Amino acid sequence: MEKINVSKFMGVLLAWLLILKPCVGSAFIAMQGPGCKLPAHVFSICGNCFSIPTDYRAGYFFRYDEGQPVYLYNSDTCEGTPHTVLAEYTQDCTGFGWNNVYIGCP
Repeated sequence: MEKINVSKFMGVLLAWLLILKPCVGSAFIAMQGPGCKLPAHVFSICGNCFSIPTDYRAGYFFRYDEGQPVYLYNSDTCEGTPHTVLAEYTQDCTGFGWNNVYIGCP
């Protein structure tokens, strides 16, 4: 029996999340490796505040679904004014400093 290549599997999964756009809404995908390399941590549940692990801040993809922007905070909570709000497909592979992510619900 052939072993599954984990990197290949994660690449296919990431492509599915970003391109095929399943009916799960918006997703913020934080990458661990420099230059948006895997592994990744996916945040996709709206209405909850999630802490972004410090070792997953090397880059990100944001897949926007209508009505579900992402709010990014530098603070330790998702309270107050967010540092950044994304409401369209966005990616940056140079790293970021946000501590928390909150996906709005429609």
